[in-house]
Amino acid sequence: QSVEQDSTYAPPHAELAWNYFILSHSVNMRPQEAKPLMRKAADRALALNDQLGLAHAAWGQYELNFEWDFPAALGSYHRAYTLTPGDPHVVTSYAVALAMDGQYDRAIELAEISAEIDPLNPYRTGAVGWVYWWAGRLEEAVEVMERNLEANPKYFYSVAHLSWAQAELGNQAEAIERAKQAIDMVPGNQVVRLGSATVFAQFGMEAEAREILAQVEALAENQYVDPFYPAIVLTTLGEYDRAIERLHECVEIGSTSISFLKDGRWLDPLRSDPRFEELVALVFGG
Repeated sequence: QSVEQDSTYAPPHAELAWNYFILSHSVNMRPQEAKPLMRKAADRALALNDQLGLAHAAWGQYELNFEWDFPAALGSYHRAYTLTPGDPHVVTSYAVALAMDGQYDRAIELAEISAEIDPLNPYRTGAVGWVYWWAGRLEEAVEVMERNLEANPKYFYSVAHLSWAQAELGNQAEAIERAKQAIDMVPGNQVVRLGSATVFAQFGMEAEAREILAQVEALAENQYVDPFYPAIVLTTLGEYDRAIERLHECVEIGSTSISFLKDGRWLDPLRSDPRFEELVALVFGG
């Protein structure tokens, strides 16, 4: 509505671009539909005001998740941060991108800065926990996530992420409890359900994991299902051929999650497979 009311004002276009990414990444819009819309909105925001940090961050998010171009994306995020170092949205998104690129120390530093700027927003503290988890600093991740849940008990992403961190620490009871809790909180969320299925698969609950996987994949007849998360479950179940097939589907449809290929530990069992190496080269070059 803001875009319609004033088509020459940049911030609504930048926010619209972000919304298209969120719709696709949360599997509410197919990436083939979201990609041109996000590009158009982000491009328009930059054309209207190239000094707007949020516009550069939106462009960086487009480059990262739709073009899978880490160097270009990090350049855009750096420009965004230079322009608006006090914008928590800009700072958080830059931190997450740096973590995905393996620049963990700087990612943690920025994530913590963002949480200090916007301490009442559960997403900011939740992002700190996620970055610690992505960096493999699991005990610190658990501490931050637990603290976030004490302040924001309905923030289901921290519940889900906590289950993943506890699973990597080998804390079976805690991981399974949190995985079940996450599903109970948002039973219709594909990502949460498949993340929990991965935890179940890790601890021998194969029947439960396969049931969730089958239920979610059956949804693909009528709605968008990102093949990336089924690939994670299949990897954990040891079905590497099927997992790689799903990852190829991600590339074919332009999944926003394929950028996780670069540094995601979920897929470590596949990294020595030449087919996986070829896929990474196809996506990121090299």
